[in-house]
Amino acid sequence: MTQKLYSPSWQDIEKACQVLAKKIKPIPDLMVAITKGGLPIAVILANKYFDHPPIITLQLKEVQAEGQADYQVKKVKLISPLNAYPIKNKTVLIIDDVADSGATLKEATEIVKTHQPKSLTIATLHYKPRTVIKPDIWVKKINDNVWINYPWEKKIRP
Repeated sequence: MTQKLYSPSWQDIEKACQVLAKKIKPIPDLMVAITKGGLPIAVILANKYFDHPPIITLQLKEVQAEGQADYQVKKVKLISPLNAYPIKNKTVLIIDDVADSGATLKEATEIVKTHQPKSLTIATLHYKPRTVIKPDIWVKKINDNVWINYPWEKKIRP
């Protein structure tokens, strides 16, 4: 299968964040941004559309076996855990750029749930049908054969 490229501009991201913000109810007490892709989105949402809820970060890295396709994740490695901000009994929104394999979203959800939030919602700008965990809220469904090159990334594909 030939991989196609989709390169949204910053203007496209801004419009997508506006659409995403309108779908998010209730406004979260705090946001967990999966870094690095979820951080720009979380900042835009918090500063422009919400009343500046705290943003805490969770850095995860997908690790593939040699010869595996990117979406075939072997495991997810925790790089930087949640900081000390209290999550218990809070309305929490997990933010990421895309649900591709879904492995990082799945791991992030499991980690956040151990902190006993009142409620937990997952939001992404994009999701692909092959994901193992579908976000509760998204803006655009993207075909599995499309590589998304966000404006905050170095162009490396396809």
